[in-house]
Amino acid sequence: MKVTRVEDTQKVQEDTSRVFQWAVENNMMFNGDKFQLLKYEKNEELKRNTIYKIQEGHQIELKEHNLDDLLDHKSDLSTKLCQLGDSISIKLVQWTKRLPFYQELPVEVHTRLLTHKWHELLVLTTSAYQAIYGLQKLGSRSSDGTEAEFHQEVSNNLCTLQTCLNSMMGRPITMDQLRQEVGVMVEKITHVTLALRKTKIQIEEYVCLKVIAMLNQSRISHKELEIIQERYMSCLRTFCETHYPSQPTRFQDLLVRLPDIQAAAAKLLETKMLYVPFLLNSTINR
Repeated sequence: MKVTRVEDTQKVQEDTSRVFQWAVENNMMFNGDKFQLLKYEKNEELKRNTIYKIQEGHQIELKEHNLDDLLDHKSDLSTKLCQLGDSISIKLVQWTKRLPFYQELPVEVHTRLLTHKWHELLVLTTSAYQAIYGLQKLGSRSSDGTEAEFHQEVSNNLCTLQTCLNSMMGRPITMDQLRQEVGVMVEKITHVTLALRKTKIQIEEYVCLKVIAMLNQSRISHKELEIIQERYMSCLRTFCETHYPSQPTRFQDLLVRLPDIQAAAAKLLETKMLYVPFLLNSTINR
């Protein structure tokens, strides 16, 4: 969850206490020293004053990392990448647990879903985030879909990556190197971003599409999954028809993005640069 108020920190503490209580009830034990918190928030007072506790009131020794820490070239690169990976994994798990149907499926089903689909969810989240928030600083969310716009957006994304990686690695990386390593992947992610921006995707549509993507063509045979997917398909269709009656193809326009998301996600796995989507969104302020 996003922590911006004191009430949010209380919710995190409640969830943390519930996890430790579950461990006790199931004869398990968590190592509190392994808990880490990625803090990236403008509310400095909240960051300084927030503490979390585990069983028996012991304070969790949090190792705080913000984006500036991750980009600090004095830190070990492998450590930074592990921190990014941990952050991505934790956020996906937390999102899954907040889904209304979480209790309807066994934990192992959720685990297998994330195992097979996490990279697609990461690409969709990155593209939707850029589509919704990426141009707010320019006062526009429109997209004309031209070839020139596409190349400019790709160039902007590569420049963002270059800046971040130069800082992380402590040495310069050339644009030619970057294009050779991740150029095709960035192009595929950018293609999805511009398509969603042209559609002017709404947060409600993004949430439905994310669940549909997770359940789409699942390798897991589970009758309940089909029922849940149809539920979210119906929800997305109703939202489009209700809010955009003059766009009869909007529902299909959103669903047709799924193969593009899968293609970009496959390239993400191929390059093994799993931190790229995270860095692409690093300059966006909501």
